[in-house]
Amino acid sequence: MLTVDGVDIPTPTDYVVDYEEISKAERNANGLMIKEVTAYKYKLNLTWKKLNQNEMNKLMDVKNKNFFNVSFIDMYGRRVTKTFYAGTPNAKGMDYKDGRIRYWLDVKMNIIER
Repeated sequence: MLTVDGVDIPTPTDYVVDYEEISKAERNANGLMIKEVTAYKYKLNLTWKKLNQNEMNKLMDVKNKNFFNVSFIDMYGRRVTKTFYAGTPNAKGMDYKDGRIRYWLDVKMNIIER
């Protein structure tokens, strides 16, 4: 479903797409709203219910990149590629064994269009 710089990442359990309007808006002396749209940008809110360590490593490799190209499905249902950066990931560790966490639960990470 998602590729980052040509590499598939684990398919998210939840895939929430925000299509954000970047604009400057204010009212003039007559009280009329004046709005100047600068751009529209995507924000992908991603959640994975359970990942093994190899899958988690793929996500952490994405986070550690400054900017990266993501191929994803937009709100028109089209596959598009845009440049993104990653927000702060968070996860719960599960099944600690032999000094390692074997699984990560409720992993969340947002990626935001540049």
